[in-house]
Amino acid sequence: MSNKDLFQRVKDLKLPVGKYVLFGSAPMGIRGLRDCRDIDVLVTEDLWNEFVVKSGWVLKVGPSGDEYLWNDEIELWKEWKPGK
Repeated sequence: MSNKDLFQRVKDLKLPVGKYVLFGSAPMGIRGLRDCRDIDVLVTEDLWNEFVVKSGWVLKVGPSGDEYLWNDEIELWKEWKPGK
């Protein structure tokens, strides 16, 4: 999936301004400096709670033990700690 397609999928989620931030490779990908394999999105607790019950989102656990929601190359994270 191309960067353009991935970012369109994020737009299609219609996340409210101020309730999320893109991180990982996304800031470079949106500027065309890198190809993204996925899009990492840090969301507020209320958005996390909304998406955790939505159909199509799979709860996974990252290497550091943190939970995230996955849906076809989009990852929603409820927390991100220094050192990751």
